[in-house]
Amino acid sequence: MLYSIATCRSADVWKKAKLNTVVNPNIEAEMITFTPEQEQFMQLAQTRAYYQGMREGVELYAHWRDGVQYVGTTGRTLKQALADINSEEAQSMARADRSKVI
Repeated sequence: MLYSIATCRSADVWKKAKLNTVVNPNIEAEMITFTPEQEQFMQLAQTRAYYQGMREGVELYAHWRDGVQYVGTTGRTLKQALADINSEEAQSMARADRSKVI
């Protein structure tokens, strides 16, 4: 039986789907499996969410000094940090595009 990501609403179901374990031990051998295309879509969505969270975290903890926003203690500006995150995300997406299943 195939389920889409939309049917995996609870964290428990999602976790069990990822591990391919039995969802309900009282129901005989009900397994959640995904097609390779669905797995790839979920991986790309997780990668995008990871980098979005990284950007938000860096923006939240940036501090102002002399009219410029800095991140960390090394003197890197927020603009430089976001550019680094964007380039890292682009490299990650390019790697995923090269190993495309779809």
